Amino acid sequence: MLPPRKVKPDQLLLIAAVCLGASLSGRADPTPPDPARAQLPGRWWEKASAMRYFVVSPQQSTREFLSLRDLAALTARLELVRAQGFSSIHIVSPPDGGVSFGGLDTKNHYALRADAGSMDDFRRLVRVAHSKGLAVTISYNLGYASTEAPAWLKACDDVRAGRSSKEARWFVWSDKGDAPPPPSNAFFNPPGRGFWEYSARAGKYFWTRWGGANDADVDVRFPQYDWATPEFQQEAEQIVRFWMNTGLDGIMMDAVNWNSNSDWQKNRQRITEVMASYGNVWIQGEGAGGFGDDQVPWITEGKWNCVEDYGLGTWWVAGSHVILKAFQTGDPRSIEPALRASHDRVVAAGGSLFASALKFEDPVVPTRREAPHLSFAAQIGLGTFIGYDLRDMKTEPDGEIQWLLRLKRDHPALQQTGSRRQVSTNADDKYYAFIRTAPDGSERVLVVLNFQRGFQKIEVNLSGIDAGGLVELKTGEELPSTGLLRTGLYSYGYRFYLLKPAAK
Repeated sequence: MLPPRKVKPDQLLLIAAVCLGASLSGRADPTPPDPARAQLPGRWWEKASAMRYFVVSPQQSTREFLSLRDLAALTARLELVRAQGFSSIHIVSPPDGGVSFGGLDTKNHYALRADAGSMDDFRRLVRVAHSKGLAVTISYNLGYASTEAPAWLKACDDVRAGRSSKEARWFVWSDKGDAPPPPSNAFFNPPGRGFWEYSARAGKYFWTRWGGANDADVDVRFPQYDWATPEFQQEAEQIVRFWMNTGLDGIMMDAVNWNSNSDWQKNRQRITEVMASYGNVWIQGEGAGGFGDDQVPWITEGKWNCVEDYGLGTWWVAGSHVILKAFQTGDPRSIEPALRASHDRVVAAGGSLFASALKFEDPVVPTRREAPHLSFAAQIGLGTFIGYDLRDMKTEPDGEIQWLLRLKRDHPALQQTGSRRQVSTNADDKYYAFIRTAPDGSERVLVVLNFQRGFQKIEVNLSGIDAGGLVELKTGEELPSTGLLRTGLYSYGYRFYLLKPAAK
């Protein structure tokens, strides 16, 4: 048996800090775990209706501002969000950053913008949200840095001086502008984007994929972090732990497929497995599947538990979204095969789907009176976890949107991982009908969507469905189960029916 070692007082303090979960860098989160976090439903993101987007800095003026310092206003706002039918709030890029991509060009990973408040203010936000039954998530970027980040400026100075510092090893360098690009594959660092940019301060070229503006509104190229180096991998994990230690319920990690020199192992070790260790956490890989790659490996290999529903369309490709296309053409037949090709495969692999709310204005419809909520209702019916951004939607959710949100939140059949079975109508090139079943089989809901203008008489074939009747979920009207549902819907209308269990 070895004799006991003498421990110096400063060493004892360090050991105690490690045992309490503190970071060796001194960037510890001293806040104890929020007990209200455990009150969220297990795998809460699979049951959630939608998340409401906010920013916490007045500088990020393009989005809805949530004050961290005014507790009364914060509490009232969160109470309203919950009453509207939302299940969570999403804070866009909360760390101190620049002016591009909503502030994803981060300067300091361990602090908020000065005008937002302190990290203690942010932790209080999380606790207040949890007390209202709301989950809290953030969007984050570990792919590139602001050109005004102190770590980047130090890296440039160290490279010019020939110093091999950890900051210098965070970035990808080259002596030549025509050097080969970092390795790429179908899932990480895909080819076709990126180049070497010269840094006069460093006297070398750095690898860049994204451009934007600095605080002086000068066009700049953002330096990519180098995921091949142990130094940045360790920093990335420390950043993830720092933010998860605030009590967060998830992170949407921005453009993970563009991270330079990354792979599945680094992705798991430094991001997804770290987040999963906190339990009941939404682990969202933004960008996964957005460039023609198969989304299923992001679930099975990368261990993300949610991806965006890019199989239905991508926001940066005009006219690509099949729901909006069906709305504009009046023919919804392209929706079902698109769902089967991607959406259903992700759910079968154990994942779930997230998507921004589709705008329900349509240029084909001449008046606001006829502007439908159909696209939003379709997302609700298909079980999508929706992101509601006031910047894009332009208006507070009206009474109908709030009803749809509460409908999704309160009905297990509309949860993200429920199953879908299409049922035929008298005109499938005009209408889309399907039955959603709860993951545990406890509930079934029939969804009928009318993609036509003007009043339509719709027949839904339920001859193969064993049910004891239907309940129209908005009016409460009860209908017998006759094998054929006849209903009328006005322009771009929809109905949700609860299928009652068959009598034993």
